[in-house]
Amino acid sequence: MTYGLVPVGGKGLRLSLPFSKEMLPQKNYDYYNPLINHVVEKMLLAGVEIVYFIHGGEFKKDLKDFYEENKFVHVLQKSVGFANVIEDFYKVAMPEDRDKILFGLPDSIFNKNPFVRLLNEGGIVCGLFETQDCAKVDRLDLNKEHFQVKTEKRDSNLDLFWGVLKFDGGDIRKIIEDGCLDKTSEVGEILNMYPKSFIECGEYLDLGTWENFNKYLNSNNIEQTEIEVKYDAEFVDVEDFINLLDRHDHEQFLDVSSMDHYFLPQNSNVEFVRYREGDGKDGKSDLTIKNFKNSAFNRFELEIPIERDVAPEDVIYFLSLMNASFLFSIDKTCYIFYFKKYIIVLYSFVLNNKEYKILEIELREADFNLISEAENLLSGLAGFSKSSKIKESKFQIIKKALKM
Repeated sequence: MTYGLVPVGGKGLRLSLPFSKEMLPQKNYDYYNPLINHVVEKMLLAGVEIVYFIHGGEFKKDLKDFYEENKFVHVLQKSVGFANVIEDFYKVAMPEDRDKILFGLPDSIFNKNPFVRLLNEGGIVCGLFETQDCAKVDRLDLNKEHFQVKTEKRDSNLDLFWGVLKFDGGDIRKIIEDGCLDKTSEVGEILNMYPKSFIECGEYLDLGTWENFNKYLNSNNIEQTEIEVKYDAEFVDVEDFINLLDRHDHEQFLDVSSMDHYFLPQNSNVEFVRYREGDGKDGKSDLTIKNFKNSAFNRFELEIPIERDVAPEDVIYFLSLMNASFLFSIDKTCYIFYFKKYIIVLYSFVLNNKEYKILEIELREADFNLISEAENLLSGLAGFSKSSKIKESKFQIIKKALKM
C-alpha cells in the first residue's frame, strides 16, 4: 500500500486569508483547482492509493468538502508539534512496515514529479530542492549528511533543503517507538537521527507568502503541463489552413502522419497512454501519458521519445507487460505550424467513414493573451470560429465516435 501524507494544520497567518491558504487557486486552469491539489495530484499520479490530511485543532471545512472521496481521509491532530503529524497518521492508518508513505506540503509548487523517484529507493528518502533566498529552512550541511534546521544561508550549509519525503511504514514505527517525537517537533531534527538518502529534485516554491504567490503568478513555467485550446474544424479546408499560416512568420511547418495506439493503464489517475507510431520521416514516435480532470485546457502530460529503430510490436508488447489494456488505434494526419510562443495544429482522422478535423492552439509559455493573438491570426480562415471551442479531449471525442 502506498499512502500520501499532507499536513494542513497551518493557519496561514502570513497571508491573512478568510479561507484556508491551501485553497488558493492554481493558475493556468479554466476551472477551480486549489493550490493543495498540486501535491495531491502528483502523489496520485505516482501511485498513492489513499491520501491522509492531518488538520490542526479543527477541521478546515472548505478543504474537507473539496476532498470528500473515499481515497481521502481527514484526521485531527492529537498532539502539538509539526512533526507529530507523522504519529497521528500512523495511529489511524496503521501501515505495514513494507508500506510506502509520501510526505508533501500543501502550499508548495515544484517541477516534474519527484515522488516517482523517491518510491524507487528504500528507507527514508529526502527530496532536495534549491533555494536562492535567505529563507529559514532545513538546509543540508556541506558534508551532505545532516540538516541545519530552520537556518538561513551560511558558509556551513548548501542551497538545498528537503521539500518532500518518503518513509517506509517501518521507519515511522521506529521513530515512534524510539520516542523521537517526545524530544522534538521538527521534522529536520528527526531526519538527522536516522540513516537516509537524498535525491535532488530541482526547483521549488513555497507559496505561503504573498511575495512568493505573486512570483508564482508572474512566472511562465508550464513544464509537464499542457495548455491548449481546441476548436471544431469540420468546415476548414486543409489547403486554406496551410496557405493562410504560411504567409505569417513561423519557425517550422510539419505535415506528418502517425498511427496512434491508445491504451488504458492500471493507474486510475491517468486517462490514457498513447503510443504514437511515427511515419519514418518527420513523424516522431513516442509514448504520451495524460490525465484528464475537469478540462483538457491544462493537464499533466509526460512525453517519452522512442528511437526510430524500435519496432512497433516491441513497444506494444512492453505496454501489455505493464498491464495496459489496448483500446483502439487511429490513423491521424497533423499539419503543424510552430510559432515562437505557440503552436497551431490541424488534426485530421477518419472514424466510421466520417472525417474529423480539430484545430488546436497550444501555448509554449503561460501568457493567455497568446490565445487571442493566435485566434486573430486564424480569423481569416474560412470555417474557423472562436465560438467553436471543444471542451473534450481528442481521446474523449474518439471514444464517443467509437461508442466506447
